[in-house]
Amino acid sequence: MMLHFILALILLATTLASDAMITVGLTWQVLKLGGSTAILGLFMFVTSCLPFALQKIGEKTRAAEWIRYMNQNPSRTFSQMRTLGICFAFVALLLSHHLTVWHLYLLVSLFTFVIFCSNRSLEANFSLQVLNKKISGNLASRLQQSAVQLGAFGGAGLGGFLVDHGGITGLSLGLIVTFLVGGFAFRFLKYFENLKFNVSEDQISSRSVALPVWCSFLNVAIVTIGIWSFNILVPILAQRERGWTASEFGMMDALAGLGAVLVIFFLKESRIRWSLFFFSAIGLGLAELTVGVWTWIPLVCLSAFLAGWFGNVIRVHARQDIYQHVKSPEQGGRFGSTLSWINLASRSLVPLVMGVVCQRVSASYAILVVGALMGLGSLALYIYAYSKTQASFS
Repeated sequence: MMLHFILALILLATTLASDAMITVGLTWQVLKLGGSTAILGLFMFVTSCLPFALQKIGEKTRAAEWIRYMNQNPSRTFSQMRTLGICFAFVALLLSHHLTVWHLYLLVSLFTFVIFCSNRSLEANFSLQVLNKKISGNLASRLQQSAVQLGAFGGAGLGGFLVDHGGITGLSLGLIVTFLVGGFAFRFLKYFENLKFNVSEDQISSRSVALPVWCSFLNVAIVTIGIWSFNILVPILAQRERGWTASEFGMMDALAGLGAVLVIFFLKESRIRWSLFFFSAIGLGLAELTVGVWTWIPLVCLSAFLAGWFGNVIRVHARQDIYQHVKSPEQGGRFGSTLSWINLASRSLVPLVMGVVCQRVSASYAILVVGALMGLGSLALYIYAYSKTQASFS
């Protein structure tokens, strides 16, 4: 069981590395050609919003059958979207020596569409696996969240290396390989088998979502926005305000990633432990506040580790709660679409907002505010969701 989990984790992290490769590699090329990261972020945000909005509209139009196919065949849809990504990467490869800034903006939009639909299908796949009782919500959440983390860390480094040594040509070849893994390797893993699940018409038409589940969505959004803010603000803090070396910053960043990844090996409870939400929300806020206030490197590194740990505890538990409340493939598709949009919208908008914020206040002050909002926001959502959950049992 553990061997199969590790194999699935490696393959999933490998194909999801393409997401960070695209962000880092194309952003670098845009800056190299004199383009604007603000316009780039805007293109990413709009492109992530379009399929999310079209799904809402399409459920009442002729596109309903196509959306139902995506919901009931998420594994197959994931493979098809990664195959489409291979096609776009080949286009980038063929035009690599003739690309302008506006071509890069268009490529980012195309790849963002692939990433959105892929991530949506992946979230829906895990929801369907939990709904069919093939795997537990805890296992699905740990596998998904850890693969995203590992893919982001590995993809960012690999994307920078490929662009630095091979330009768009090198980046395109790397994307083709990672998309190939997602397009074909998952057919051989039981976590991604294409399931058929017959549900009643009442389940298909059901749109009711318990309030605690919406709290879980908001918790994922708060932590995701906070993590992206942390990734933007800490380099500014390290370089401009604290005078830390690149090695010290790298150590802190690596420890934050290590804390996030280690969660998957320790958080194996199948039930939702509300006490973990409580302590993790407080711990996350305090860890971020410590990074913003203290200058002693060992303490800051420890706080970065704890921020990564507590942040992932919240996200793993929130995803588990979401997966366990899915009632039909259609609802799983809607939940997956929401989670995918949260991630892409945060990735595209947070750098723009933090760039404006850091022109007016110091990075340390911004980290203090973000940390306080993350801790208090998650804590408030925990208290509200817990009270609703207890009331439902009384």
